Amino acid sequence: MSDLQIVLLLLLLNLLIAVGYLLFHLQKEKRKKGIVVFLFLLFVPLAGALFLLCAEAFCAIQNLFGRREVNPEELSFSQSRVRNIVGDDVEKKQNLVPVEEALIVSGKTSKRGVFLDLLKEDDGELIVETAKNSVGDKDGEIAHYAATYISDALTRAKDEEKRLRKQLEEGRKAADYNRYIEYMEPMLKFGIFEPLEQRRYLQYLDDRCCELRQMSPKALTVLSMADLARRWVELEEYDRAAYWLHILEPDRATNLDIFKLCAQFYFQRGDKEALFQLFSEIRDSALELDSEALEWVRFYQTAPETEEKSGKEEKL
Repeated sequence: MSDLQIVLLLLLLNLLIAVGYLLFHLQKEKRKKGIVVFLFLLFVPLAGALFLLCAEAFCAIQNLFGRREVNPEELSFSQSRVRNIVGDDVEKKQNLVPVEEALIVSGKTSKRGVFLDLLKEDDGELIVETAKNSVGDKDGEIAHYAATYISDALTRAKDEEKRLRKQLEEGRKAADYNRYIEYMEPMLKFGIFEPLEQRRYLQYLDDRCCELRQMSPKALTVLSMADLARRWVELEEYDRAAYWLHILEPDRATNLDIFKLCAQFYFQRGDKEALFQLFSEIRDSALELDSEALEWVRFYQTAPETEEKSGKEEKL
């Protein structure tokens, strides 16, 4: 075999490696990296492939021996743990960015670190929602962190609910009822419970709210009753939702949230007559509507007339 043939063979081998590397990264949705390395291998044959091989070997060894193991204690978010605030934490607070931007980072290690730092922040709806959405993440470790957080949050919620309910049953004081309601309302709103558990705990909350109203009819706020009705509508338990909406009926012409909740309730039940009556009532009220509510009223304002005309045409 001549020297020319050997060179051509090596160049062909280099081309095959470049194409293979490009296809591999396209499959991994890393288009830019694949194209850059492909061009690098074309313009720096043989030496480029050798350099790339050494770099990949170095990264593999670093990941194998330098990978940080996650202590299960770090994934516990119990309030009983004392968190010491040091200078590094202050610096992190100054460099916080929105969650959507923080998780769009290159490199699994960086993304995992950002996600762990996020989960260690104070509990809130945004963090719970982020954890729920990350349970199915492509990165197995992030999915594991999120599932661990949700599991830990569930355990803490159930323990705290049990403690507050026991305290309430022993004391039967208005303050005990208020503490129970104030804790359970956001927990049920987060939606971290399984459907059967969500229904069971919602029933517990419903019973406590009824007991509080028996003690003092004005003790339960409009917001709490609307929240109960909303949770029942989500579970399609319309009879129970109707009970609370009936109590809230005087407020639907003065409270935008209650008006929209009633409209959603009538729409899901298919009660057109009640829905049209509600919109007619709102048109004659002084309630200030947002853009969404205005669209509803405008759309359904002509609906009865359209149905009446179509009915006459059928008779003719």
